[in-house]
Amino acid sequence: MTRSIIVKKSKNKLMKIACLCAFSGVFSSVFALMIITDKDINLSKKQGALRGRVVFDNKVYPAIAIGDYKLSSDRKSAAFMVREIKTNNQTHSLSSNPSTIKEVKNAKKLQKGSKLILAGENQEEIAKILGIDINAYKQKGGVITDNGNSSKNGTNGNSATNSGNSGGGNNSYTSPFSSGNGDFSGSSGSYIPSNNGNNSSNVPNPVIVPNGNNTQGDAGGVSNYSAQYCKAPQYDGKNSISLSIVDKDGNCTDLKAQRDDTKCEYRYDFNDGMAIKQTQFYYVDKENQTQNIGGCVDLAGDEYRFPLYKDDSKCKLQVTDNKGYGGGEAWMFQTQILFRGIDGLIHTAADCGDYMNVQEELISYEKDDADKKLKRMVNQYYIDPKTNQKVYINHGIYSPFEFGYQEYACGLWEMDDPNLQAYRRTQIKAYDSVAGSYYDITGCDYSNDGGKSGRITTPYIKLANNQKDGGVEEGDMNGTYEFEIKERMLNSSSDDNTKCNKGYHRWTTHYSNGDLIIKTQWKTTYKTTNTGVTIGYQRPKQDDEKEASIYYTSKRVKTIDRSTIVVKNELGLDADYMKFYEVNENFYKDSDNNNTKQSKEYTDFITKYYRKGKGSLCQVWSVWDKSESDSKCHWTAWNGNYNCGTWNDYIIPTKN
Repeated sequence: MTRSIIVKKSKNKLMKIACLCAFSGVFSSVFALMIITDKDINLSKKQGALRGRVVFDNKVYPAIAIGDYKLSSDRKSAAFMVREIKTNNQTHSLSSNPSTIKEVKNAKKLQKGSKLILAGENQEEIAKILGIDINAYKQKGGVITDNGNSSKNGTNGNSATNSGNSGGGNNSYTSPFSSGNGDFSGSSGSYIPSNNGNNSSNVPNPVIVPNGNNTQGDAGGVSNYSAQYCKAPQYDGKNSISLSIVDKDGNCTDLKAQRDDTKCEYRYDFNDGMAIKQTQFYYVDKENQTQNIGGCVDLAGDEYRFPLYKDDSKCKLQVTDNKGYGGGEAWMFQTQILFRGIDGLIHTAADCGDYMNVQEELISYEKDDADKKLKRMVNQYYIDPKTNQKVYINHGIYSPFEFGYQEYACGLWEMDDPNLQAYRRTQIKAYDSVAGSYYDITGCDYSNDGGKSGRITTPYIKLANNQKDGGVEEGDMNGTYEFEIKERMLNSSSDDNTKCNKGYHRWTTHYSNGDLIIKTQWKTTYKTTNTGVTIGYQRPKQDDEKEASIYYTSKRVKTIDRSTIVVKNELGLDADYMKFYEVNENFYKDSDNNNTKQSKEYTDFITKYYRKGKGSLCQVWSVWDKSESDSKCHWTAWNGNYNCGTWNDYIIPTKN
């Protein structure tokens, strides 16, 4: 009896070992994006950042996946999502964000080096970012096969790879808004369990994930559930799984797995345009505990498949950057993806999102001269990816793209050789960046139509090292000239005349113009010479010319030698004052264009000191009679009043 028991226990032990061996081969290959976290994740926070290295074909790539995580309200699970991948100092925002839900069981952290397998990536996009051939990625990449060695500590046979559906939802889906050849085309990297070998394409095997985890972190640990199986679960028919488990006595017991449709939602197959109801298989173990068999899996049968359809009634056209045409902007047609579920209600598979690039069919242009913009009257449409036909969404509306007026030079340059400049007509145009062409707002002429300037003037360019000197002759100003700044004196005299009766006398003062007194005097000697030169100027190039033409002109260059002797300087004038005085009186001309007269120093002198008829020194006094009276007498003093009637033209600087 004792021996028999020992044999029975040995058989059970061998059976358990066999079960463990069997489980090393039941884990399915699934499409996924795998990352390995590069630092501990603090799960005591409700949400935070996610970072990890991207793994492909058992190789860690120099690419960093960046995203975030958020804990559930009961803190028993966390949702992880990757939003962008950084590689070669460039950040790529993902059009479809892969995600997964992981049980954390109130763990405090997820250790550095933990493995996360996320579903829902755009395969073409990931392959392009990693620099991998798309066919190789579809064959190897994104396909994660677990051979029972998924523990980071090397524990064998105790844990299976999670497909990304941790017992409670449809985390695996293909992007409904990616480009493709169908209404709901996109990434094909869905987590769909592989077939069971009976060539039934509609009946998927469940992926066995006893603990619901897809990494071996704090919340993971070594699974002991596989020891409860005598042999691998068998998918034996439509929506049915047969199990062989170890009972309380250590015997193998056959039973059917139970189904709980309420724990799972729908999986969206946007390639086929279907929402597929999912279920959770489970059984009650020898400890009277409910054990899930894998995650949520598709229910087989047409009654669990519901067609997806587009509905744009609640969506608006969306302006996006760096897509399509139009100066870095594009208008995108948005739509919802809906379906009527098993409960008869309408569900949202995907909310409003970019579906197709809106294109424009030009009807006519309209000029808005007030705002100086060109508007397009258009029909708006997009190309249906399934039928390749135009689908019109608006007729006879103004395009959102408007183009500003701009004045351009037009026609040929007209050369004005005597003045060394050229003229060109102008025209206002608007550049339609959608059509890639210009639209004429005005004609090409010298008019001011539309507020344009009418003419563009450009000077000829004087060529360097292209001047030839000719003969030399005496200039037009030679000799010594005398310059004087004078002031008129005011004379006065008094007399005593009898002005009234009774012998009264009154003194009166009389005024008159005196001599002009020289206040400052200097002499300047000029010696000028003229030298003939030939100079080359480059004209502006015509549109059909390969090289610009050169215009040669002969002119004389004047040089002047000026020397000054100061005779008297009571006003204290400096040398520059005297020089600019001469320039303003049209004596000193240092060139044909009188360059000194164009200088800032001369301009400052004129601004500060030149006042025509309002200077500092009086040139002529005005005098007139003055009537006076007091209590005893009334009399008139001839030339008794005065003021300055004429002033000079220059302000005299104040002496320091």
